[in-house]
Amino acid sequence: MMTERRDEAGHVPATGSADPLDTELRPGEEPTTTGTLFLVMIILMIIIAIWVILYLRLLDR
Repeated sequence: MMTERRDEAGHVPATGSADPLDTELRPGEEPTTTGTLFLVMIILMIIIAIWVILYLRLLDR
């Protein structure tokens, strides 16, 4: 029977590796998501603006 290696806190490493250097991403290689929230907020504001315009146009019928 195979047992999983655990660290001091009792957690199993995410990729099944006991050594952090064997994981898929090293700390310096983690992807950055710099503008994600900014772009999502702009897209949501555009969607809301379209809904408001459609709503106002339907009220004027």
